[in-house]
Amino acid sequence: MVKLDWEIESDRVAEHEHQEDEKERKSRGRKPLRLLLVILIFLGLIAAAVFLVQQRLRQISEWEQELLSQTSEAEVAALRFGDRQAYMALQRSASDEWLASQSALFDTYQSKKVSSDIQLTGRVIDVAIDGSRGRVQVEEIEQGTPYINTWFYWYYEEEKDEEGRTLVTSGWYHVPPDYTFWGDLATIQRDPFVVRYHELDEPFARQLAEKLSQWTQFACDIIACGDLPLVTVDVTPNNLPSMRWTTGNAWQLVVPSPYIHRARHDQPFDQTLQIEAATLLAERLVEHVVPQPAEYPHDAFYIRSAVVSWLVGQFVQVNTNTHLVQSIADNYGTQVVGRLLTELPANANMDALAGILGVNDLAAANIDWRDLLSWRLVTEDELISHGDEANWAALHDFTDPDVMARSYERYNANLPPQNYMVTELQPQTSETGAPEVLAIVYVGEDNVFQEQRILFRLVNNIWLRAS
Repeated sequence: MVKLDWEIESDRVAEHEHQEDEKERKSRGRKPLRLLLVILIFLGLIAAAVFLVQQRLRQISEWEQELLSQTSEAEVAALRFGDRQAYMALQRSASDEWLASQSALFDTYQSKKVSSDIQLTGRVIDVAIDGSRGRVQVEEIEQGTPYINTWFYWYYEEEKDEEGRTLVTSGWYHVPPDYTFWGDLATIQRDPFVVRYHELDEPFARQLAEKLSQWTQFACDIIACGDLPLVTVDVTPNNLPSMRWTTGNAWQLVVPSPYIHRARHDQPFDQTLQIEAATLLAERLVEHVVPQPAEYPHDAFYIRSAVVSWLVGQFVQVNTNTHLVQSIADNYGTQVVGRLLTELPANANMDALAGILGVNDLAAANIDWRDLLSWRLVTEDELISHGDEANWAALHDFTDPDVMARSYERYNANLPPQNYMVTELQPQTSETGAPEVLAIVYVGEDNVFQEQRILFRLVNNIWLRAS
């Protein structure tokens, strides 16, 4: 068979063209890989640059924090060694009042070193820097209890006078508190509370939220609170003298930050603050259950306040000397404490307790009357000072003319009111068979007091003064 030359040449050309197309295809396939490799290298360089910058910024931040920590440590060392000049050299403010207060604080610490077991450890608990502003929390231990001081600083650049002499060395200086440098806002929810706080107050806010929620659950199991509204608690860095409910009907509690002053490190929500918060909460819950106020000077006025004090004692686990309510809870159950609020009329006296307790004779009810009778004695003096003879006389048993005469001698003398505390009750019976108690009473305050013995007689289930 004869094959034409031009056909053979055509096949060669076609084969050559086919081989060139394959190379071009491979070349085109490599271009995206090269581009991707370039992009990756470029991104890697950027990442490395960012990493190096971050590392450098972190090193600078750590250096600044170390410098600030060293400043606060030097300040504590000056307090520890009693070096007023070194201590005051680290204080700076345009306010003479601030510098005077720091000088007075220096004196206070020097006195504490003599009179109290205080350790100025200078250990830095926390440090924060925001531009030229600095904040340090420093530990000290007193009587074995760790505390935190929150101090604020400002970074000053070096200042020189016209002759080139240094007026201010560059560095951190202790300045007045900066309430805007308290950290970001945050919230904690614990039914039925929403606690709003700044970052610095987080340890305190968490303890506060837990306690308030626990206390409310305990109280409402006893006094039947019903549906409670949402309670907002604002922990704020301000100089309020105490916690308080906002005015009006809103359930909004404003709580000053404990870190404005020296605070407990282990328990920022310490017992003093707990008692303050517990009292506000117990009062509000009782008002929620019985909105109508009790009428003074009826016994219901005291009994309702005694329930509040008893709740505070249960919340914080402290003795509030609410003997009457505690004895009712012990002998008749805590649910009866709730009934004291809902079933005791606003103008009731103690005889109304008989129906609530289901007894005929309160003398046999196994109740500790010490705090009620202490309140009665204080109320006597108050009624005398107000000239309220009718209500004052209602607290007495005047069947004995001699008792009446001596009582009116006290009334007419109108001596300044005093503090009374019944410490012991000695049961006895009158000649007519009426139940009586002889009260051992401390009259006075602190360590200045006198002991008196005052007789009370049960008349129609009401204790009346009979001496």
